[in-house]
Amino acid sequence: MRQVQDIYQPNAGQSMVEGRFKLSNIRMGMDGNPSIPFCKLATLEHAHSNTQSHLTNSNMIGANFTIAPEKYRAMLNVTVENQGVALHPSHLEAAMRSGKVEAAKG
Repeated sequence: MRQVQDIYQPNAGQSMVEGRFKLSNIRMGMDGNPSIPFCKLATLEHAHSNTQSHLTNSNMIGANFTIAPEKYRAMLNVTVENQGVALHPSHLEAAMRSGKVEAAKG
């Protein structure tokens, strides 16, 4: 990836806009599998990891709240409160996956 970037030197501004646009287009249905949007987020994060416009943890955490259906919001808020400044996107992913398991049991 680094070699391609060195050769073509992508425009940082264009890369940032493209990354944010793709981030805003990731969706999850009401009964969707949480793993699917998290895989899309991970792919997008990796694609922009070596650019000046890399996606930050804050971007990814915000995207989780945007992507998640309403039924996950309370669980995500509790996770944010419990983790505090140590919060990482993986904490939200784990909470959503456990919530999916609980919903299937109930």
